[in-house]
Amino acid sequence: MDPLPLNGLLVTEDWDGFNPDKKGFISPQEAEFDTTGGSDIKIPFQQLGGQCYARTSARFVAHSRAKRIPALRLSVRKEVVILPSPPREIAFLKGHVGNAESNYSVSGSEIELLGDTKKRIKEQCAKALDKLKVADGAPLVTTTLEKLEVFPAGVHRLSTTRTNESHFATVLVVLPAVSSGLGNIRLRATHNMVTNGVDLPKDLTQSITTIAFYTDLSDVRIGVGAGCEIICLTYHASGFSRTRGPWDVPRLEGRLGPQPLLRDAFCRWNQAIVRGENHPKLIVFCLDHQPASASGFKGRDATLLSHIAPLAKAYEFSVYLCQLAHLMYATVDVYHKGYLDNENVDRSQLSMPDCPGEESVLEKLTTLAGAPIENEGLLEIAWDVVMEDEHLRTQLLKLPFKAKHQVEYTKGSWAQVEYTHSRNATLLFIAP
Repeated sequence: MDPLPLNGLLVTEDWDGFNPDKKGFISPQEAEFDTTGGSDIKIPFQQLGGQCYARTSARFVAHSRAKRIPALRLSVRKEVVILPSPPREIAFLKGHVGNAESNYSVSGSEIELLGDTKKRIKEQCAKALDKLKVADGAPLVTTTLEKLEVFPAGVHRLSTTRTNESHFATVLVVLPAVSSGLGNIRLRATHNMVTNGVDLPKDLTQSITTIAFYTDLSDVRIGVGAGCEIICLTYHASGFSRTRGPWDVPRLEGRLGPQPLLRDAFCRWNQAIVRGENHPKLIVFCLDHQPASASGFKGRDATLLSHIAPLAKAYEFSVYLCQLAHLMYATVDVYHKGYLDNENVDRSQLSMPDCPGEESVLEKLTTLAGAPIENEGLLEIAWDVVMEDEHLRTQLLKLPFKAKHQVEYTKGSWAQVEYTHSRNATLLFIAP
């Protein structure tokens, strides 16, 4: 699993200098605090121990591109426009449809797609929506042309507001135009600190690029490079039930993993501390690998950190790493024939019982950068948490172990063998 496409990993490079974007955060004073106790705060953190935080599989922006298309014909306020157009015709179009303050916009009711232009654009809209995973079990989807716009150079904010209950996505169709050739054009969408984006090809003169994004996103902007202009059609995608039953409209909610719940957990934890309410002393994660610092995080560990680190920084929590050495041991009875020593013990008879002896040692407390910290009090608190947290124990026991055995006593065909499982793990602490 790859790390999330967000700026969360920047916090691992420079914790002191990192200033998280506050968009999507709520202040502790604004939260409705649940006084049922600190255990509820732990739940979103415990859920992060599984695969459910893999938001890379559920993007909220998708795009499709059709290459080498024939000329497109549109009627804009009864004037025929053929694309791709030379710059002088785009200048005429701008003067015909509006002004700079409105991004040279004209309503969809004043636009007609001529010939097979409508069919080709509809096909591209469907491909982009399909990449949003709308097709799987989706309702009947219709797209409605809302407007045409000419975007000059600069950054332009796009609307993400639903126009009605069935409106679930917006589709932006970037039409071929000579004046858009060799430009630096990109779309960026942000929601709850996660950024999805599309970088358009530099040469758009012979292609249609279609970009679909969900409504209710925090922010969507398209940037057009200096000296360039693009012509876009905006469609609204709406979903309706295929039967007379209730509508089943795709929504942004549920496609982003638990980050909003995790954000609220940090917020409520902060508020519980301020109010003197019951709250977790620490949240501890058992990592899959053994990184000595944030630069060594990879796979699921990196994904986990990219969720946690920006939120911890925003709500003024600290993040530490610590090494755990864990030993399980038991005396096991084995049976044998002939001479017995450590080399010829029948390993198939060796298994760890349900209630073995256990020993654990916490050591090497460090910052995310790997700098050592002397804090015996924090280690004592962490020890208590590790010993009491069954969820953490389950994570620990899933790690690979080294098995060893030592023959302690033999009598006839019976022997007692000291059997051990040793594990070394890196723990991640979140502390107030």
